[in-house]
Amino acid sequence: MSFLQLKSITCLKKQDLVGKDKPIIKLDGNIVWSGFGFTKDMVRSLENVEPRKFTNQIELELLEQDQGRDDFLGEKVIDDKPESFGVRSVDFTNKGASYKITYQVR
Repeated sequence: MSFLQLKSITCLKKQDLVGKDKPIIKLDGNIVWSGFGFTKDMVRSLENVEPRKFTNQIELELLEQDQGRDDFLGEKVIDDKPESFGVRSVDFTNKGASYKITYQVR
């Protein structure tokens, strides 16, 4: 059994043309964190998100909350192979937005 610990989220380019972004992070389809007021170059810690146990793999998704339907910014399947352990980052670039999520697998 492995653990996924989310470390931080960085907004490299916000999705909303007017206003600020409201990113949502899901693990295996469940919302584990949501933020608000994101602008370019903003970084927020995710250390307060409870580490998630998983076996084989876990799916990390990023969305941006909008009125009506949320914008899907991407997904990353993280596995528990030895080369996946340690601190890693994944970039999500879609719908005009660009975000980076840093995480650790142990």
